[in-house]
Amino acid sequence: MSLTAYLKTDPLAARFFILIKSLGATQLFREPCNAAFAIVFCLHGGVLRVMTNVENRPKFNVFGLPGGAIEKKHSSEIDDESGRLTAERETREETGVDLTKLSKTQHICTFSLGHGIRYVVYFSENRMPNGAPWRNNKEVSAVCHMRFSNVFSMLLASNKQSYQCGPHNMRLRECYREVLLQLWSMLHPE
Repeated sequence: MSLTAYLKTDPLAARFFILIKSLGATQLFREPCNAAFAIVFCLHGGVLRVMTNVENRPKFNVFGLPGGAIEKKHSSEIDDESGRLTAERETREETGVDLTKLSKTQHICTFSLGHGIRYVVYFSENRMPNGAPWRNNKEVSAVCHMRFSNVFSMLLASNKQSYQCGPHNMRLRECYREVLLQLWSMLHPE
């Protein structure tokens, strides 16, 4: 199923995609960025999911978006290319998914909510590979595909800080929580 067809069935997701595309369209990315995260959406069994990784930390299963610091060779660029390159590299390293080689995958937009961080959004019509490459990365203990509706409706609306994904009871990484709360407030203005 295409993203356009799916969005006709999910009002929250439709509003979310309108919001992030408008954020991306209005930003010129004049401020330098020092980190970038990938928000990778795909459809599994007719349900929109967002790819997350579980960080390998003592005592906690911390989940968040694949991403990290922008390498110094890209840090002086003012367009969104540095963020895109970083998001793609970190996704490949942390999840084993090469977004540049995955068929039927499109870059939706790049947006920023300040603090020198880019969020690079992708959608894939294909089921994301869930193979072994990420197991070679000592920073990551698992890759999950969380339901989009659960991320916003259950996690943020009820202000929970943990989420069950398979055998993992996970705690939300703070930088991921911050951006989701900002987007949630934009989707639900008081």
